[in-house]
Amino acid sequence: MSFRHFAALCRHSSFSSLAKSLVIVSLLAGSMLPSGHVAHAGQAAGCTSTPPSAVGGFYEIDTPGKLLYVAERVTVANSTFADVSLLQTADLDLTACGNWPGIGRALEWFTNTDDPTNTYPDYVNGIPFTGVYDGGRKTISGLKTILDFTTSPPVVGEGLFGQTDGAEIRNVKIVNGNVVGGSDLGGLIGKALNTQVSNSSFSGVVKAENRYRVGGLIGYSEGSTVIGSSTAGTVETNSSYQGGLIGEAESTTVTSSFSSTNVTGYRETGGLIGRASNSTVSGSFATGSVTGFVGIGYVSDAFGGLIGAAVAAPDKTTTVTNSYATGTVTADGNAGSGVGGLIGLASKLTLTNTFATGLVAGSSPVGGLI
Repeated sequence: MSFRHFAALCRHSSFSSLAKSLVIVSLLAGSMLPSGHVAHAGQAAGCTSTPPSAVGGFYEIDTPGKLLYVAERVTVANSTFADVSLLQTADLDLTACGNWPGIGRALEWFTNTDDPTNTYPDYVNGIPFTGVYDGGRKTISGLKTILDFTTSPPVVGEGLFGQTDGAEIRNVKIVNGNVVGGSDLGGLIGKALNTQVSNSSFSGVVKAENRYRVGGLIGYSEGSTVIGSSTAGTVETNSSYQGGLIGEAESTTVTSSFSSTNVTGYRETGGLIGRASNSTVSGSFATGSVTGFVGIGYVSDAFGGLIGAAVAAPDKTTTVTNSYATGTVTADGNAGSGVGGLIGLASKLTLTNTFATGLVAGSSPVGGLI
């Protein structure tokens, strides 16, 4: 049985309180990673995995190796860092870490050992980060995730954090990031579930190929809150649900946040959010351009300066208040069933004190606001 098969079984095992306590003590004491762990490629170049030390109620992250340790403990050892607070106390350059593994994964793919010729690999649910990470407004540079689509199976959930659930991420500042991957891709978090993100930012490039839910800060957000956060740079995909801040927001609240990111995609693409469902946006804005183009196999639609598509369940609504967009929205060729300066496609939407000033161009229907 492979380690990943074993890890998948462990996730569903029941542990006593004593066992859980021993696991936490082992984690924070910096015990060895499980057998079968492969050293990260960047370690030899100055990014050696090192356990953090406790300082004033936090575990201090002041070297790239300590952040790598956290990523390895979540992704490889299946430790979620529940009830653990981490504080970044120095600027970190992750260049020596090479291809960043991500802190947590939404899904982990592996070859089906019972049928190695299976075209579609099996997968197990990934493990999230569930603790508190405070970036201390120190910078993180050199973040790079590169996925070779020609040789690798699809990976879901990539970013500085691959997946979070019930976590708090605050005061994180990522500069000049280069995040390339699959679905649920974000500069800060790939997949954020029930997570609070505050006072955090990302600048750089986020790019996916033939994958969806891609955002400058968060790829996919569900039940989460984003406050006082921002992005700058570019988001580019040839698929669906991409936004300057969030690719797809489900039951999510975004407050006092903005994006100057230029976004390119072909379905439900927005300057701030690609697709917002049952969500609330207030005091937020987008200034970047939105460019839509014709995709293959899908209807190309919903391009908006702020939100590509704003929708809701029959008994709910999506609300946008005190928010605006100033960027140009264009849909090339035959793309553009729903092109708007603020919102491309609206259903069950409430708008209050909103406006858009950018140039809007595309095939009908086209609107200055919606």
